[in-house]
Amino acid sequence: MDRLRQVLAGKHESALFHRRMAQIYEQLGAWNEAAAHYQEVLALEPGDVETLVRLGVLYLYEEDFLQAMAYLARAVELNPEYLPAHLGQGLAYLVRGSVDTAILKLKWALTLDPQNPVSHNLLGLALMKRGRFLEAMESFRRATELAPGYAQAYYHLGRVSLSLGNARGAIGFLRKAIEIHSDYQQAWSYLGEAYLRLGQKAEAEEALTRALKIYPADPMARARLASLRGAEPGEEPEEGCRENG
Repeated sequence: MDRLRQVLAGKHESALFHRRMAQIYEQLGAWNEAAAHYQEVLALEPGDVETLVRLGVLYLYEEDFLQAMAYLARAVELNPEYLPAHLGQGLAYLVRGSVDTAILKLKWALTLDPQNPVSHNLLGLALMKRGRFLEAMESFRRATELAPGYAQAYYHLGRVSLSLGNARGAIGFLRKAIEIHSDYQQAWSYLGEAYLRLGQKAEAEEALTRALKIYPADPMARARLASLRGAEPGEEPEEGCRENG
């Protein structure tokens, strides 16, 4: 521990040190501290495209679109075939609400690597936001073919199936997402919605209760569960019926 304090207190000129510290702070959700260390990496290695992308994504988390795009554009300029930079730009446009631009950028990313499941998943998400559900489903299916353990892609398949009115199909996809990631809160929440649409109230209550156990503030799950139990949407579900007490 004393050695760690000495290391942290000292002045470091190692890009590796700053990169590792940035990753630690990222895992802790301390975006400002992570960004500061990534800036130190760039001061030592200005052409490090991976760090440029990481900074772009961090600023995206902070909802600073202009800063995010500046770093991502610099990464693309330095290495036009660096896939993560194009994916970062696609995600940034998607978050910004520039869905059509995001679709174009993500389709371009797929020309660089047609076998990348993240590209297919992000493209599917953009298509879903545009209301192009059948195309979105194809993208999500491709993502799961390339990465069978990709829980998020199965979750999105469930969402698209609900949008297409196929609640029974949605249940299969959402169950698969939960099988991969048992605490996938959004999957539990939409699973409850799917069961409600089929009139399976007991299963819906179980799924919604599990969703609220993971994230008690989920407004959709709270409203659905309150409605299911005959309460007004703003009322608290009865304590005896809640797994999370």
